[in-house]
Amino acid sequence: MLNLPKSTYFERKIPKEKFYKNLDIDSKLRQRFISGIDSIVWQNKLSKTTLNVADGANVIEIDVLEVILKGNECDYKLLEFIDSNIPHHTVFILRMQEKAQLVINFKEAIKNREGKFKISATYKTDWSDMNALTLSVNGLDMDKIYENFILQIASGKLNVTNSSDLKEAIAKAKEIDDLKAQIAVLEAKIAREKQFNVQVKLNAELKKLKEKLLQNS
Repeated sequence: MLNLPKSTYFERKIPKEKFYKNLDIDSKLRQRFISGIDSIVWQNKLSKTTLNVADGANVIEIDVLEVILKGNECDYKLLEFIDSNIPHHTVFILRMQEKAQLVINFKEAIKNREGKFKISATYKTDWSDMNALTLSVNGLDMDKIYENFILQIASGKLNVTNSSDLKEAIAKAKEIDDLKAQIAVLEAKIAREKQFNVQVKLNAELKKLKEKLLQNS
């Protein structure tokens, strides 16, 4: 699974209680941990020592965590909670019976809060056979490897060019998603509206949103 270099293999089971026992977590989130997650295995540790690459300016280590789910649904907010409290960058392998999925959060360190991160975007693959998951290590430093992991898992949802960086691409993708959501809401509102003059006004707003979406696409 994933076909990552053998030098990165770690394979250590982590009691899930470690992720909430000593952290500021409410009782509802704690219960979601207990009812939703069966076990967590730290499968791989990617760093300059295990890959023979340079440290990144922002990324020093990438940990691959395999999260085995109890039921048929995944609470992605739990992954955000775990990731925001891990001092390294993370790739998640979710396992649900015989199916699996890769999930990665784009996160940045919060200034003046050591070991805490802000998550601004989440990307995931489709659910597939466990053995079909792959992830290639590409890059000469940890920043670039992390960026390439995000691009692989995002699978075409991000457009990084020579003149832009990953953060800019993520911000642009988020803006496009927000515009699409606004358009969908407005179209539904127009379909329900009975007054012609209100429809005209809403259609004018819709036209502006669609023009803005076209400019950003």
